[in-house]
Amino acid sequence: MQENSLGGNKYFVTFIDDKSRFTAVYFMKTKDQVLDKFKEYEAMVTNITGKKIKILRSDNGGEYTSKEFVNYLKEKGIQHQLSVPRTPQQNGVAERMNRTIQETARSMIHNAGLDTKFWAEAVCTAVIVRNRCPTVAVDNMTPYECFNDKKPDVSNFKVFGCKAYMHVPKETRKKWDSKTKKCIFVGYSISSKGYRLYDPKTRKLHISRDVLFDEDEFIQQKKFMQIVNLNDSLPEDQEEPQENKPSSEHVIPGDQDTVDHDEGTEEPSISRETEVEQQPRRSTRIREPPDRHGVVITGNWWQNNVACINSEFSPEEPTTIREALNCSDKEQWKQALDNEYSAHIKNNTWTLGNLPEGRKAIDCRWVFKVKYNADGSVERHKARLVAKGYSQEPGLDYDETFSPVAKYTSIRSLLAIANQLDLEVHQMDVSTAFLNGELEEEIYMKQPEGYVKEGVEDLVCKLNKSIYGLKQSSRCWYNTIDQFLKNSGYVQSSSDPCLYIKREGDDIMFIALYVDDLIPASNSKRVLHKEKEALRKRFEMKDLGEVHYCLGIQVERDRNKKRMRLHQ
Repeated sequence: MQENSLGGNKYFVTFIDDKSRFTAVYFMKTKDQVLDKFKEYEAMVTNITGKKIKILRSDNGGEYTSKEFVNYLKEKGIQHQLSVPRTPQQNGVAERMNRTIQETARSMIHNAGLDTKFWAEAVCTAVIVRNRCPTVAVDNMTPYECFNDKKPDVSNFKVFGCKAYMHVPKETRKKWDSKTKKCIFVGYSISSKGYRLYDPKTRKLHISRDVLFDEDEFIQQKKFMQIVNLNDSLPEDQEEPQENKPSSEHVIPGDQDTVDHDEGTEEPSISRETEVEQQPRRSTRIREPPDRHGVVITGNWWQNNVACINSEFSPEEPTTIREALNCSDKEQWKQALDNEYSAHIKNNTWTLGNLPEGRKAIDCRWVFKVKYNADGSVERHKARLVAKGYSQEPGLDYDETFSPVAKYTSIRSLLAIANQLDLEVHQMDVSTAFLNGELEEEIYMKQPEGYVKEGVEDLVCKLNKSIYGLKQSSRCWYNTIDQFLKNSGYVQSSSDPCLYIKREGDDIMFIALYVDDLIPASNSKRVLHKEKEALRKRFEMKDLGEVHYCLGIQVERDRNKKRMRLHQ
């Protein structure tokens, strides 16, 4: 994690029981704590189930292949199965679990409008909830029930981040002090029967059993997420306020879940939870257990005695080119670097030359990112060259920087119109969009680290086109695609400059533009495909087909019933 949690933790590691899908999550300040956390997990499994772990499956991370870790497994007689390097699907259950936990926690934090320092609290809450949700992986039982052999109690579950009024004991308040304290609900205490509450004024965590909840209100929330049925009406910018009805609850069963607390902050350093998935659409079809990637071993002994593990830092995303070329995935990162550099050369992004007198060359850096598939497996390693635009001088290196994007109301309205008129709605993504922008200013940049030309180290890159990181990059890209669309016969909407309309007889074509994301819609399949092909000829683009997920909005559409739902 980029930011430490409230208790100063930076990493988390998950342990998953393959049979029950019950998952334990442990928070750590440093990576070398993994062995200690595994020992705690092992003790917990033995105490609850009376069984011993026989097989441990993990990736090839150094924290799992250290001498101490290997020797401990040998001492305990635990077989260690390592997935083949760069083959995360062999540990697919754990890989997907880790991604799902992060996505769910991220959604909870943003929905509540909380700071990212609450990531550990969100992870705890997300996995506690999922441990108590039925899953087809264990015949529609809950992982909690399968692991603990008893049904969980979910009667006291509350909305994460909601407003909570904690009772202040008489012994700790003065005569005229308020009997309640306004807090934020941030999870459940596992070591005691109570709720975890954060006081934004004192910045302290409290545990209390006597709490009034207002689940419709969020102290920190700036805007509300919406689920909109476009078949009923067009979405409005604001919804009618609803009457708030606080509820009073007292205890939350702890059962087999345990949490240690940092002194003062009361943040958990250990918790045990599981996978969280997006709420599925319900259907009447018979559900079958999903196929699983990886090595298949038959027999119940495997399911009863295996733990799959994964961690937040697997695979590692380096912060410098030196780290990238010296880590376990150095081959993948080297290929990603070469691909990015080759793309710039092919695009004629710059020309090497001498730095004019009186001018200053801005610096640049490499940014690394691991891209994942929907199942949690690694799709690819991506490297991007980014200019350090903060060192640009206004008036010399840039003038104007503003570039518009489509309004969310325009996008929702377009989808509503498409739903009512049964239009074809697709989505497209421009690859390296900012590299298509033509620069008006003369900008000089240092040669990228790792690709400095031998013998001409003193030369700099005179940028011919915009590059990520420049202050005017987005404006350059917008001007380029705006001019292309206008030359192609499109007219801007009077209400939104990033909504383009084109008519050909009875056929109509819409394009909503949001930076490098395009949403084309038309009443004619022929026109839609023709216009998409014209876009692909001009720009390198990915055709993502019918719109399903764009700009953080999940689109569910039933064209037969003319029904569309947006989940944000």
